[in-house]
This record gives sequence, C-alpha cells and structure tokens, in this order.
Amino acid sequence: MNDINYWIKNKYSYYWIDRVKEYGFDEYCKGLCAVVENKHPKSVYEIGIGTGWPFAINFYNKGMKVSGSDISEILIKDLNTHFPEIRASIGSYDEIKCEIEKYDVVYCFRSTWYFSDIFKALDVMFNMSKNGGSVVFDIMNSDSLFNRMIILKHRFLLPYNFVKNIVKLALNLVLGKKYLLQDLWNIHEIPVSVFHVEEYLINRGIKFKIYSISELERGRSASIGNPKASSKVLFDCIAN
Repeated sequence: MNDINYWIKNKYSYYWIDRVKEYGFDEYCKGLCAVVENKHPKSVYEIGIGTGWPFAINFYNKGMKVSGSDISEILIKDLNTHFPEIRASIGSYDEIKCEIEKYDVVYCFRSTWYFSDIFKALDVMFNMSKNGGSVVFDIMNSDSLFNRMIILKHRFLLPYNFVKNIVKLALNLVLGKKYLLQDLWNIHEIPVSVFHVEEYLINRGIKFKIYSISELERGRSASIGNPKASSKVLFDCIAN
C-alpha cells in the first residue's frame, strides 16, 4: 500500500468521520451538486464516497440511484449503517472492477488531490460511465498562486507545526481526542496542473467545460475571472 493510501485509511478517515459534518454544505458544495443535478441523471457513482456526506446523501434524497466506493472501511461502514439503500463498497479507484452496469454520471468531488495517479482514476471513471453520460470532478490546481503559497507556507511554518503536533498528541493521549497530526515533511494533498488534465482529455477526444470556484459559488451565471487560475477547478466532461 502506498503512503497516501495508508495515511487515508489509518489516520485521515478516523479524523474525518468525526469532523465531516462540521464542514457543512457550503456554496461551493451546492455548486458542485448543481452541475450533476442539472443533468437529471437516474444513476450516479461517486469515487471517494466516504460517509456519503454531503454529495451522495443529497443525490439519494433527490431520488437518484446512488452507488460509490471508498478506500476507508470505517467510512463505508458508517454509510452502510445510516444509508443502506446507497450501494457502497470498499476499495480505491484502482481496485474497481469493470462492471456491466454503467452510470449516467460518475463523479469525484473534493478527493482527487488524494489520488496518487489522477489519470488512472479518470480512466476508471470514464470506463464506468454510459456513452454520452458525464464524468465530473474537481482538482486542486497546481498552477494556482494560492496553492503555491500554501505549499511555501507549510515549509516556512515547520517549527510551528511541530509544536502544534506535540499539543495535539498530548490532547489525544490525555483527553481521548482525535486530532489529526500534521505530516511535517509532506503535504498529502497532491495538486495537478489544469493544463495537464486538459491535455489528457483532449488526447482522448473528450468534450469538456471547466469552472472556477467563483463560478460554482455564484451559480455559473457568468464567467468570473480566469478559471484556470482558480485554486480548485471543476471539469464537466461528456463520456464517449
């Protein structure tokens, strides 16, 4: 198991299951959902479904047939307990078997930056979608100045993060908290260049649109700024 998968399964998932609801259903999440809902799909599949919140549960409540998978056993167990009607299985994107069933929309939201190979994941997603269906996903954009500054800040604040880890570890041991310790040397999020994703899609002959965070939060009524400079970029693709 590679390092990122080990971290997600054995550290991040235990932190996330306690914190997921605190992240709420903000305007960005609503914008992501709107892209899928406007296609009026009957069946959807989520890569990195987690506990189902907020996306899978939202789509299920709106009458869609929802399926998905996640690498974390604890997150899938929580989803199966509370929403047994959502068909969810344990496994990463590279463990998904080619299924006879195809989906109207295959999507992955707020998770691609935890993939060690996003392009392999996209191959799987396109293979799971119906001909003429959609593959929708967002990326953390490595071309964004904001994300570049986050990486520099992480390096600059290494001594500060070291102290924070000591405090968190003490609280975890003494008070039974589940604070996530920050990796001092690595940033587990893996940004990818919007231009590299575009190149991948163009080489496959796939038609797509891209949207910035601002466009999603404001209902995509008009192009706001340059989406390729956005810290997160949504790709809305037509499968073929």
